[in-house]
Amino acid sequence: MDLSPVESIQGLRFKREDKFAPLGYGGINGSKLRQLIWLVYQYKSKGNSAGLISGASVKSPQISMGTAVANHFGLPSTHVIGATNPKSSLQHSDVKIATMLGATFEYSKVAYNFALQTKVQQLLSTRKYRNYMYLEYGVTLDHTKHSAERIEQFHRIGAEQVRNIPECDALIVPSGSCNSLTSVLYGLALYKPSIKKLILIEIGPSRRKWVYERMAVIQNSMEGLKTDVLGVFDKYPIEYHDLHGSKYVTYQDTMDYTHADIEFHPRYEGKVMTYISRRQPSLLNEDNLFWIIGAKSKIEKMEEFIK
Repeated sequence: MDLSPVESIQGLRFKREDKFAPLGYGGINGSKLRQLIWLVYQYKSKGNSAGLISGASVKSPQISMGTAVANHFGLPSTHVIGATNPKSSLQHSDVKIATMLGATFEYSKVAYNFALQTKVQQLLSTRKYRNYMYLEYGVTLDHTKHSAERIEQFHRIGAEQVRNIPECDALIVPSGSCNSLTSVLYGLALYKPSIKKLILIEIGPSRRKWVYERMAVIQNSMEGLKTDVLGVFDKYPIEYHDLHGSKYVTYQDTMDYTHADIEFHPRYEGKVMTYISRRQPSLLNEDNLFWIIGAKSKIEKMEEFIK
């Protein structure tokens, strides 16, 4: 629950969730890692010790983070990856980091997410994996399959990070899977910082309906409490920039971007900062605040830890 810092760097302000990096800056980090630790802790605290299994793209940080957190709690981990093999998959940094930490892999002939998750479900029905924790794709909990109370607890982890948000004209949040965005919105409902508007930069297919449904589930978990979770949509005007729908980028695209010593994740924040600098440069000012959800972990930093 410790708060990651808000920093002013060369005329811009950032919420530095990339500095939630338990192994040191440059290692695994970010909002998803915070919630992943909570998920695995919950599994282990109930007396489970079989292991962790997930399915994800070879480019997904879920593979390296899932392995590292499982390793921390003394659990083996297995990941289903697709359209690759043991040799070529090591070209991807997250697979290499996971391998260094002892992960094992199962392979799907195709890399579509539906195929990966289907393979995971098949493995969970076998004797070897039947008691493993299923780490859902995107490091999340499906709100159609889990209780409202559990969804609220999951997002409360990230919601706490709103507590040190200063007054600003606009809070700019990258919106991909929107799990982190949902946590931010929940935090805004809880702590009501002085923000004139939200600017959401969508880097994947629209999840607006999904976010509203998710917030409604959180609202339903709070029966008898006074927090108006859904009221956040009325309190803060929202400005959307749909990078995916406008075909400015696809999810698979990467864009490198640096500001001072910050190296933004090329698949997420790098795209957002590139877009803003080229198409919306007026947003780059000290009156706004940019929320960094996480940064790409570096193999050399993880190697230092492992040694």
